[in-house]
Amino acid sequence: ANIRFSLHSALTDLLEKELKEFKWRLMYMEQEEGMSKIPNADIEKAEVCDIIDLLINHYQERNAVEVTLKLLGDINKKQTAAKLKKDQVQWQQNTLLLSGMNTNDLPSRKKSIAFHYFGFLPYTCKTHVCKGDNTCTEENKKLILELYGEFCDYNSLPGEWECLDDRYITLTMTQKHRQMREWEDSLFSKEGKPMKRMKLLSEKDNSLNIDNMLQPNERGIIPKTVVLQGIPGIGKTFTAKKIMLDWAYGKLYLRFDHCFYLKCREMNQLSEDWSVADLIFYNFERLQLMKEEIFKHPENILIVVDGFDELKFSLDGTKNKGSNSDTEWEKHPIEITLGKLLQRKVLSEATMIITTRPEALEKLQGLVMINRYAEILGFSEERRNEYFYKFFKDEQRATYALNYIKENEAVSAMSYVPIMSWLLCTVLQQHLENGADPVKDLKTTTQVFAAYVNIVLNHHTRELEKKDTALFEKLGKLALHGIKKQQVLFEQKDLQQFSFNLSQVPSSFLNKMLFKKDEDTGTVYGFLHLTFQEFHAALCCFNNEMISEVQCLLVHFLSDRQSHLTSTVRFIFGLVNTKASGKVKTIPPPWIRSELLNWMKNSLQTSTNYSLLQLLYCLYETQDVEFTRNAMADIYELTVFDQTLSAMDCSVISYCTLNSPNTKKLLLTNCNLQLEGKKRLLSVLQDSSTVNLGSACTSSSPFLIQNFYFTAGVILNNAQGTASMRLTVFFFPSLNMKHSRHIELNRNLIGEEGVKVLCTALKDPRCKLETLRLACNSLTDACIEDFSLVLATSSSLKVLDLSYNNLGVSEVKRLCATLKHSDCKLEKLVLVKSSLSPYC
Repeated sequence: ANIRFSLHSALTDLLEKELKEFKWRLMYMEQEEGMSKIPNADIEKAEVCDIIDLLINHYQERNAVEVTLKLLGDINKKQTAAKLKKDQVQWQQNTLLLSGMNTNDLPSRKKSIAFHYFGFLPYTCKTHVCKGDNTCTEENKKLILELYGEFCDYNSLPGEWECLDDRYITLTMTQKHRQMREWEDSLFSKEGKPMKRMKLLSEKDNSLNIDNMLQPNERGIIPKTVVLQGIPGIGKTFTAKKIMLDWAYGKLYLRFDHCFYLKCREMNQLSEDWSVADLIFYNFERLQLMKEEIFKHPENILIVVDGFDELKFSLDGTKNKGSNSDTEWEKHPIEITLGKLLQRKVLSEATMIITTRPEALEKLQGLVMINRYAEILGFSEERRNEYFYKFFKDEQRATYALNYIKENEAVSAMSYVPIMSWLLCTVLQQHLENGADPVKDLKTTTQVFAAYVNIVLNHHTRELEKKDTALFEKLGKLALHGIKKQQVLFEQKDLQQFSFNLSQVPSSFLNKMLFKKDEDTGTVYGFLHLTFQEFHAALCCFNNEMISEVQCLLVHFLSDRQSHLTSTVRFIFGLVNTKASGKVKTIPPPWIRSELLNWMKNSLQTSTNYSLLQLLYCLYETQDVEFTRNAMADIYELTVFDQTLSAMDCSVISYCTLNSPNTKKLLLTNCNLQLEGKKRLLSVLQDSSTVNLGSACTSSSPFLIQNFYFTAGVILNNAQGTASMRLTVFFFPSLNMKHSRHIELNRNLIGEEGVKVLCTALKDPRCKLETLRLACNSLTDACIEDFSLVLATSSSLKVLDLSYNNLGVSEVKRLCATLKHSDCKLEKLVLVKSSLSPYC
């Protein structure tokens, strides 16, 4: 069974195109003597599980692995092949252990190979086998696979289960304790910086993973207690269960005969008296009859204690409780029994892995001798991408999703947290499967963060925090206090100022951080990330007493251009949307909508460029058409110049322009637009028929933009494909040309093919274009025939600018001759510096 699981793990690592190549090579590989060929028809229609069955049925287990290793090497999946090879050696080692054979009985060459691939040190080469037929170990493994091999997502329907092995991605861990400056830097960092900092923290000497966390230290001491700490949603429980599954598969920690899982949240529900034996076998009832045999060898037991921070009872008073002669059979109240286990008063030779949030680390240290510590940092950028590809199982969709989150600075900065990546993948998958418009329908930053807080509230919050009705208010006031002072780390006096009980700090939202301070240790608190602090600061403003605070924020946000207020103000606008605020159980007070609307209308009248773009982002966050239309009612022209506009900027401009009832002119000058940004701006015209002017016009009146400028900086020659393809993608179809009066495409190098596409649209009788400027586009004589046909047929074109192009004398004369055509309506032909002779 182990071989099948490892083959499955290897093949599910492959992307769709890689699996296709794997199958193709399998069909046409040379067959060794004695091996029967798998029919091509069977391979073509086979899924991953079918391929594994075919390999084993035709080649037997050993040869199936060898064939898979060869083909993985052929398609350059060296890391996957190395992992499978390592598993192969482990199976051989495990088989020997289970049969009672000591690895010292192996020939020296095979033993050295086992040590090479296994990373084993001599202490692991002992025989640890239960007495008898080893039934208890195999039953233990079977139970772990049954209980923990699958899991439900937060949004799973009844009967929906996911395979943990299929979803798990290796997380970055570090043994380094962060200092105060490092904590502060990590909270401030945005875009890809959290992952870069993670890489520095997990450099070779500090790095740790589930394969080596129980290896001896540099002094040869084997750790008995390992503590894994991490913030909510970082993957502590997933990691704990992955460790147990890998043990059950025979991949990890073969020196242990038994592995048990204790979930602290479940222990909170226990009453009456319990023994250590009762606790350990709580989820493993089928092993009850064998527990005496199991406890004879405590050194062969691995115990995973998950969620120490979730214990609702204190263990501080358990140190002196119970007798020193107590055994694992003695019964006590649950807190005393658990304290005895953690303090090694019973089963002292067993090995323990304990997971906890940061705020419980200090309490745990006072209770347990911690031999090895590690912090789970989350996904590296490479692993984050791997998670997306595994989740979607479709390379194109995964690539699209990754490109989307990279556009959003705040969301991208948080995607190293597995729960945030899951949320993003889930939302994007639903939109893609439903055929939703990715530009219009994807969630705003406010909605994403509100959804995250909703998940934490429902699945990662202690009961005491849920009962604290003023929790958000206190968190918000602390957050806002820090935002205004540009402070991300808070001392105990800061928390006391806002009525926090230091013994009940809400760890779901505030992290407790320990650091060295002279000869002692210091304690500070901080939100998960600066962006979460900004989100809670915005939530704080949705209180009837905060109107003056909101007014103050708005004034400073715009007049002083204080960038540290930008995200908070955007979140305030985003939470006006009841869909977002409802996620966090917040009702916008009546005054806030009118206050924000009046401020926005006044600010739009006086703001330009950067400030204008920030205001448009605030409107975009609302995703409220009525609010946006009212705010933009007096805006007749939008102008942005000398700004590098990202694709996200273009989405924001597009949304606001489409929902502006009176904007007739959009001017973007020297904005260095890239192809994706241009595509998103096209919706200004392509989707215009879906927005009406309202009561001022008939309900069927389309929203028109009569002047659409793309002056200087629209660099189409950098896009992929031919000029014709580029212009077709970028330029609006002829159906919408009837809405445009003035188009400038100066300095865009559209070329001959681009001119043909453009002229085809201009010849449409519905086209009402009056001015067309194509200066400095490297146009040649080959374009003149197309322009001549347009001039002879267009009833609307009045101005044509072909300045600074390489036009010859004879062709210009031909173009001028067209001006005499009776149907030509052109009034002005501009040919500045077009290499013309005086005779023209």
